[in-house]
Order: sequence, then C-alpha cells, then structure tokens
Amino acid sequence: MSDLSGEDARGLAALGAAIRTLRIQAGLGEDEMAERAHLPQAFLAAIEAGQKEPTWGDLRRIARGLGTPLESLLELAESLEGAGSEPS
Repeated sequence: MSDLSGEDARGLAALGAAIRTLRIQAGLGEDEMAERAHLPQAFLAAIEAGQKEPTWGDLRRIARGLGTPLESLLELAESLEGAGSEPS
C-alpha cells in the first residue's frame, strides 16, 4: 500500500471497512461472501484490510454478493472515510 497517497490509502481502508461492515451485518463469513462475489477469499480479505484495490467489476460483484446497491456500499465507505474511523 506504500504506493498510495495518504488520501487514497484512507479511502481504500474506508472501502474495506464498509465491505466488512455490510458483510457482517448480512451474517456472511469471508468464505461465503467470496463465493457470492466470485472472488478468491484471500483477495476479498485483502480488500477488507485496505491492502488491495478492487476493480469496478469487483465492486459490482461484491455489492451483488452483499445484496446491496453499489451506491449504498460507496456511500457507507465515503461516510466512514469522512468520519475517520470504523463503525462500532
């Protein structure tokens, strides 16, 4: 993640936190979520940790796997980034 600017790194961390939050709220484990999103579990875990940047297609598959509109996922990520912390 060292090649990302501070702002980009914060955004990526917030996106990962949003995905993790929605996944947990949906009662999904990482394995089931990865299967639903058609992504490798390790890649999904790295996205949630803010270590990997998903493509637009990855984000669409993740939102579908969560059963949430992509817009809602991105809005949560934006609010978390603005708050500067993860939800409790």
